[in-house]
Amino acid sequence: MSKIISEQERPGSADAEYMQRLYTQAVAAHEGGDARKAVELYGKILVHFPDADLILYNQGLALFDLERFAEAVVVFRQALQFRQDDPDTWYNLGLALKQDWRYPEAVEAYKQALHLQPDDRDVLFNLANCCRESGERDQAAAYYARLLALDPDNVSALNNYAYLCHLRHDYVQAEQLYERLLQLQPDHPGTRHMLAALTGKATGTPENAYVCDLFDQYSDTFEQSLVGELGYQVPELLFDLMCRTRSGGEKDQEGLVSSCLDLGCGTGLAGKVFDGICKHLVGVDLSVREDACPGS
Repeated sequence: MSKIISEQERPGSADAEYMQRLYTQAVAAHEGGDARKAVELYGKILVHFPDADLILYNQGLALFDLERFAEAVVVFRQALQFRQDDPDTWYNLGLALKQDWRYPEAVEAYKQALHLQPDDRDVLFNLANCCRESGERDQAAAYYARLLALDPDNVSALNNYAYLCHLRHDYVQAEQLYERLLQLQPDHPGTRHMLAALTGKATGTPENAYVCDLFDQYSDTFEQSLVGELGYQVPELLFDLMCRTRSGGEKDQEGLVSSCLDLGCGTGLAGKVFDGICKHLVGVDLSVREDACPGS
């Protein structure tokens, strides 16, 4: 591990050897999975060396690991004051902004990273995804196409690009992309369903694998889209209806329904509403994402 603190102390700074020990402990804590301790130790160094870009960068990574995304954004931006030409810092700023639901800002951060590393596949993929999420579908398609020129067998890029081509009615291109995807991954969830839809052979019910894959991808933004943007209130309306009609199954002496089953529980929106009146609440969903049906 290279030393990051100069042996020659700055005026008013703490002992250089002590600072180096703090840095070594911080890195060890972070690598050992204790990101909270790492953030604390990096902070102690930054009190004396606020312009230490490497320390700022590492602290940003630790904050990201703790899912303190807004704080990570602030720290990465501080680091960029001293390392404007570092693509990794721009890339991780983009990641933090995306996780903080700030898609337009994330797009700009990824563009800076791409300017510094024009052929970076991770940057291209995340930039394309952010453009898609922020509604810039044409830009997203262009970045997916650029990525596929570098990596023709990128399954995720093929799937996303095909979907965008489908949305903008470029059915020939979409069909070619879906066929290419099936050549690479014959069991890819949903691809046969989408290809059948394009060719007029769709069945009434999509495959379970397609439904799972669709909602696994959607789970990160599900509640924001459904509740925040669409004003979804079905669980609350059902709860109100049940209370007004005094229905809902047999209740015990405490007034609790003995058992409740939430079919298609998703991220658990209904479970959160009904949890207080159910003695046993079970949520079932095709999605296998671990954040589905919390608390069930």
